Amino acid sequence: MDDLVYYKHGKPVAIIAPSVLFSRESDETIINGPKGISSFRSGDEQSLEQALKECGALIQGAHDEIEQVKQLLQDPVTSRTTSYFLSVARQCADVIADMEILKNSKIIIAGCGGI
Repeated sequence: MDDLVYYKHGKPVAIIAPSVLFSRESDETIINGPKGISSFRSGDEQSLEQALKECGALIQGAHDEIEQVKQLLQDPVTSRTTSYFLSVARQCADVIADMEILKNSKIIIAGCGGI
């Protein structure tokens, strides 16, 4: 795991939702993710992956999609919105599509008063 990217056999396979919390109790690690709570035995990588999937914290995608979401998370303008979308996404492609919709949207605000 590096910069919220989850690697399997040296290749990026998913991004971990930034809202995930980890807690340790003896040799067990508890994960609180978007879909609930899961746990795994420390040091067991296969168990870690399964726990991340169970709690909805592992958002899978192709290498280029993972990199694009990672860049969105690193940009102060888009990081908060991207974090929110990751908490409800199933795939990195979902986050990218949602951000593209926002980018291409236009709004008008009228009647807010003041000036």
